[in-house]
Amino acid sequence: MAIFIYAQVPEFVMRFLAWIIINTLYRIDKSGLEHIPDEGPAVIVCNHVSFVDPVILGGNIRRPVRFVMYHRIYNLPLRTAKAIPIAGAKENAALMERAFVEIEAELRAGNVVCIFPEGGLTTNGDLQHFRSGIERIVKTTPVPVVPMALQGLWGSFFSRRDNALKRARRRVWTRIGLVAGEPVPADQVSAADLQQRVQALRGDRA
Repeated sequence: MAIFIYAQVPEFVMRFLAWIIINTLYRIDKSGLEHIPDEGPAVIVCNHVSFVDPVILGGNIRRPVRFVMYHRIYNLPLRTAKAIPIAGAKENAALMERAFVEIEAELRAGNVVCIFPEGGLTTNGDLQHFRSGIERIVKTTPVPVVPMALQGLWGSFFSRRDNALKRARRRVWTRIGLVAGEPVPADQVSAADLQQRVQALRGDRA
């Protein structure tokens, strides 16, 4: 029966498993998630602190989310969740262009897409410079953009702080935060402004 259910609705199963795993590892304080529209297309932009960020978001946002992920960590679980692989223009220009085509298709289909505008995990706990891809997305497909911030994940086992041995000694079920701000209309979107909004939501809780 479990195999049959997974074959029919693999995305639902993956989201359910994500919720179980993440809520076993962390105690999550959630705020502002009502800003994510109940229906219709939207883009979520979020800081990128740990390797499990998509699992945390996907397991706690009430709607299915299409994550745009660096192609080298686009593995089987993310394929099941219909993630969109992407690469930098210098690394693989064709893959980057294909990613933008897929993002547009998802938004036109009324779905929610999440991107990490820093382009990679933070290496020092600070918010990195937001790239301009979000501006290209809303110029092609004008949709509201919801800023979001993860709090308290820097130094966790899945972040890049310290070495693996030190991270492994830290206890599980630590308290983290997931905060969303008000949607930004497409005609007001800029990478710099969104970076400031995410920084304000993140606060001092790296």
